[in-house]
Amino acid sequence: MVTSSGPARAAARRRASGGTPPPSAPSAPACARQPTAVAASEPVTITIAPRQLTITTATLANGKIGTAHSQALTAAMGIAPLAWRVSSGHLPPGITLNARTGRLSGAPTQVGTFAFTVNVTDATQPQPMTASTSLSIKVGPSIQAAVYATDGGYSAVQSFPLGSSGNGKPTTSITGNLTGLNATTAAVIDPVSGMLYIASAGTPEIAEYPYGASGNVQPSSVITGAHTGLSYPAALTLDGSGQLYVGDHAANSVTVYPADAAGDQKLLATISGADTGLVAPSGLTFDHTGDLWVANAGANTLTEYASGATGDAQPLATISGSSSGLTGPQGLTLDATGNLLVANLFGGTLTEYTPSDNPDAKPVRTISGVALPDGVDVDATATSTSPTSSRASASTPRRHRRSHSNGNDRCAGHRRLRTKRRSRRATVGDSHKQAARGAHRPPLPNSPASQSRHHALPLDGGPRKLPAGVRLRHAGTLIGRPRKHGIYLFTVRLRDSSHPTMIATRRLVLLVWKNR
Repeated sequence: MVTSSGPARAAARRRASGGTPPPSAPSAPACARQPTAVAASEPVTITIAPRQLTITTATLANGKIGTAHSQALTAAMGIAPLAWRVSSGHLPPGITLNARTGRLSGAPTQVGTFAFTVNVTDATQPQPMTASTSLSIKVGPSIQAAVYATDGGYSAVQSFPLGSSGNGKPTTSITGNLTGLNATTAAVIDPVSGMLYIASAGTPEIAEYPYGASGNVQPSSVITGAHTGLSYPAALTLDGSGQLYVGDHAANSVTVYPADAAGDQKLLATISGADTGLVAPSGLTFDHTGDLWVANAGANTLTEYASGATGDAQPLATISGSSSGLTGPQGLTLDATGNLLVANLFGGTLTEYTPSDNPDAKPVRTISGVALPDGVDVDATATSTSPTSSRASASTPRRHRRSHSNGNDRCAGHRRLRTKRRSRRATVGDSHKQAARGAHRPPLPNSPASQSRHHALPLDGGPRKLPAGVRLRHAGTLIGRPRKHGIYLFTVRLRDSSHPTMIATRRLVLLVWKNR
């Protein structure tokens, strides 16, 4: 007889009744082996440097005459209160240093660069700490909004108050033999330093004058020489860092010079070559993104170049074509909305464009009936203005354009013999391309090579250089058939029969294009 325990009987009953046996209890796992701890040590050295008072201000902002200036000097690792003082050198007149707060404040009264050493002392006990550093403040002039008009006929540059009209007296007038100016074509003023840059095509060179210069004065420096690459500077502008950009009409190039350029200055960069699309560049400006725009008078185009472009750089965009309305684009600037404003010398118009890569972009608007506009700019009220053949109009001091202004003869009781300006508006066509010239010359009709021309000038005397096949008659008539394309600069002289004899001269330019 076999007997079974209680659990065995219960299991047998479940099997008999078809039930599922309960899961068996898991067996206890084997104990895992724990890792053995390992100890290690390494000597470490901690150096605690002594506290050192330091002036953390490294540079100071520039100032302007009559403009409030405020900047606090800062120091680190010092125990308050701090005491500040100028230990050597001089602050700009009108600026003071607060000994307790270290703040420089006031309105400077003198232009210049002022170098000084500042010292600070803290309240460390028993021995206070001191620190010093050398700093400088550059004070520029307070630049007044004005228009600068270049008069190439008299190799002069005059400035007029913004909003002036009529036979107004210029604020400044740079003219005379000491200036070295020769057939001035363009001017631009640095909005920070007030330095005035003036281009002369006759030399060729770029003269630099301090703000407010007037009269028969020598320039502070001149950019000239074989390394400058200048042959016919016709347009000037400055970028945000103060670098000077020059549009060279004859070389079909844009050259770049450092902010402190002088003498036979080596170029920073040159945009030139067949792929650039530059043809007699006569206007320059920068857009809000820092890209350079160029007005090409010889091709009736506007071309855009990336910031820092150099060499044979292809333009990012080109505005051209019959729908563009560009006819001898000479002046170029940017308005407050970022649109391009163009002065079209031969079209007698001011046209406005939205910067784009549309090659045949139509102008957003057109102002017509302007007599020979040779430049354009926008004043503080966003009003577009343009110098014409009679007198320059108002503009802001950022970019200043050329003018055909003859100036005013105020020599009472004295006669002055002048060569007379004869201006003709050219037409643009396939067989006769027209291009703008420097503002210092009356527009002469340009001609394709081998096309007969006959143009009367009220001039007498011999030219310096005329196109082959063209001659100047004694009666003052230019006549002939140009045989070679190119840009020809020459000087005409007029002599009368008075006693004593009076003589007048004027530089002119003639562009001869290939006949297609």
